[in-house]
Amino acid sequence: MKPTSILAAAASALVLLVGTAAPASAVPVTVLRPADLPRGPDVAIPHLEGRTVVDGSVRVRIRAGQCSCSAPPGPTTWSAPAT
Repeated sequence: MKPTSILAAAASALVLLVGTAAPASAVPVTVLRPADLPRGPDVAIPHLEGRTVVDGSVRVRIRAGQCSCSAPPGPTTWSAPAT
């Protein structure tokens, strides 16, 4: 069989397969309203909320001009300049 006849046979088979396939149907539109979504779980790791350190139910307000968190793998380190 010549390569051109193999290609012609493959093209014919493809036309038959595509011609008998079910037509595509559109997916209905989903409207998202973020305010209507349920709230997810609270942050599970210590973090800063402004100048407040939050660790689970413990909240500690930091009185400093600047507060930062350095969180490498392992224990979290908090630092603030001395006032």
